[in-house]
Amino acid sequence: MGKKEIDHISRILAEEKIVVFSPYEDEIYSEIEKCQNCSLCLAFCPVFEVTDKFYPGPRGIADELSRDVREFWRASNIVYMCTLCGQCQEKCPVNAPIPEVVVLLRSKIFVQRPDLVPEELKTLLENVSKYGYIFEPMSNEERGESLKGRLEMIGLPLTKDPPLEKGSKIAYFPGCQAETRLLDVKEAGKLVLEAFNVNYGIPEGWKCCGLPIRLIGDSAMADELQRGFFEKIKELGVREVVTTCAGCASELRAAAKHLGSGIHVRHLIEFLFEEVGVDVISRKACNGGNVKVALHEPCHLGRHVGRYVVAYAERILKALPNVNYAGMKGADECCGAGGLLKFHDPTVSAAIRSRKLDVISKSGAGLVVAPCPLCTVNISEGVARRKLSVGIDDFTVFLAKRIYSKEV
Repeated sequence: MGKKEIDHISRILAEEKIVVFSPYEDEIYSEIEKCQNCSLCLAFCPVFEVTDKFYPGPRGIADELSRDVREFWRASNIVYMCTLCGQCQEKCPVNAPIPEVVVLLRSKIFVQRPDLVPEELKTLLENVSKYGYIFEPMSNEERGESLKGRLEMIGLPLTKDPPLEKGSKIAYFPGCQAETRLLDVKEAGKLVLEAFNVNYGIPEGWKCCGLPIRLIGDSAMADELQRGFFEKIKELGVREVVTTCAGCASELRAAAKHLGSGIHVRHLIEFLFEEVGVDVISRKACNGGNVKVALHEPCHLGRHVGRYVVAYAERILKALPNVNYAGMKGADECCGAGGLLKFHDPTVSAAIRSRKLDVISKSGAGLVVAPCPLCTVNISEGVARRKLSVGIDDFTVFLAKRIYSKEV
């Protein structure tokens, strides 16, 4: 059967609200039947904690689907409140894949019951269709002025974007946040790669990694973007992608495996630790005064990519001259921005962030670094509103400043 026939049948099924699960989806949903109703997950669910317990949490999802998995829409009010932090699965005694189920449910709702998709998220999807990113980009003039001012303030030089070409070793993927909002993160990534003589380039016409799109529910668009991205860089003979975003790293890595692309995806921390080495990094990143630093562990990095990457980040920070690394209790607690909750329900998201700010306040650190632009933006907003006397920096920006700046 050809693609046109399959698309035609899919449209008819959608119009008639007939739900068809793939063997993979059936397998994932069947995992929910393992739920023992022990409620252990509720003790670690950040949304359950801040909503006076009215949110049924991961167990609520399991309960709804165990009654009739085909009536997935009944869980719509639950799945869009999930941050996808992954703590539920990590603590679950039977490893029930709640985060994976949440994503699959959102995709079913998007196709079968689009009326249940939050309007705020539809706006983000429109941005991707129009601009290629989930946020509307600045005008060239506004972007240039903003970037110049920011780099001057933190003491980093401005460099041109090197195009990805045949012979390039690494495709550097900036991500939507670094391209449209936290502009210094994109520049810092370039500077760090250049400091260690990495042969890299930025793919022409790159677009969103697909994670926000998939979280909204449009898995077909996410697959299409990812397939096109991997095909484009493979045509140039490039076989590795490096990104500074935790969400992009987890999503592109999963997509590369799912699509069988043969592309190796790593967070910049992974690449530096495994290819450059801590000793070389510490010798190069030797600028700046004494500072007590704590690490925020992004959920997508620690739980979706792997805790070994967090261990890499800690090893790097501990090795840097004049950096006093402070272990932070609750470092892996969600900041509230994940799962698009920040855009769907900013009040609940802010309540979760407030708990994270309490953790940060108790750490005694003068600076907290986060290996994720989204977490950095979210926590920074909270720190500013609460007027805390602690700095927040993206991990890559902090490292670039230790390499290039005389004052940090």
